[in-house]
Amino acid sequence: MKYLFLSAIVCFSGLIFGQKDYVLFGPGWSVIADVKDDSIPSGEMIIEGNVKMFSSAMPLSDVRVGTNSNEILSDSLGNFSLKAMVDDTVFFCYRTGWSEIYELNPAFRNQHRITVEVNMSQRQQIMKKPIIYLYNDEQLEVDVKVKPKGGFTFTYPKYENGWSLFLNPNGGMVDMKSNQEFPYLFWEAETEGLFFDFTEKQMEGWVIKTDSCISFLERQLTSIGLNETEQTDFITFWAPILSHSDYAVVQFLLDDAYENQIAEMEITPNPDAMRRVYLLMAPLDRPFIGLNMVPQTFSPFNRTGFTVLEWGGTELDFLDLKF
Repeated sequence: MKYLFLSAIVCFSGLIFGQKDYVLFGPGWSVIADVKDDSIPSGEMIIEGNVKMFSSAMPLSDVRVGTNSNEILSDSLGNFSLKAMVDDTVFFCYRTGWSEIYELNPAFRNQHRITVEVNMSQRQQIMKKPIIYLYNDEQLEVDVKVKPKGGFTFTYPKYENGWSLFLNPNGGMVDMKSNQEFPYLFWEAETEGLFFDFTEKQMEGWVIKTDSCISFLERQLTSIGLNETEQTDFITFWAPILSHSDYAVVQFLLDDAYENQIAEMEITPNPDAMRRVYLLMAPLDRPFIGLNMVPQTFSPFNRTGFTVLEWGGTELDFLDLKF
């Protein structure tokens, strides 16, 4: 199980390390009682306690609490009781979408019953650089509204209950509020719970070797329907991020999946053609995720009349690959 080799992948985890103080002021864990219990066999210990949400102090269920030798899920009230070995070198609390608690070499003692309090915070994901291109052969006034599955962190031009735009027939647009010209609309937002689509047996997408990510992206983006300018913008943003690791797992969300999982969009007048493209990726240190990967295929995108194209993406956490 992945939790038994966390120490080898700590660089991926974005962890919150343990706190040994008896007063817990933020997300983390604290020992609140530590007593000798002769009923526990020599060489063993029991770690018990409760897991709560840091933001509300509500119980947090289905948290994997464990050490090298054993792990258990917290119950509906956030409670757990874990039998472990004294020579275990890792203590962790993990739940997908939450910042992990991770401690190397915790000072647990032989035949002791250790009671701990755990507070976990929800990990925010960033919808990175969704940008919206709008094209029309004739001058056109357009209103655009975006409703992300989370809160905006930045928009450009400034989003004020939407964008009101004047499209130029030769490309670009003028924001009617500022009277400035822009090549595209830009937004970013925080979200949570975003993850790959997959089944128990397979996942549509790819595990790629990132030294070939440029040619990979050129092929897939051409198939999806991005033009040369859109591909250049996409690749110059995402290729450096993909290249931070040796391998990456990649999946695209298109159109309806984008609308349902990333952001709703309302455009007046209705576009004649619209394509929305969202990249999900996670860095890997080896080309294996435990699932059969099936390459995605994409329906053709025919540009006609008033055309809209949007792309964005999110880098997911390796530790959330829960296959």
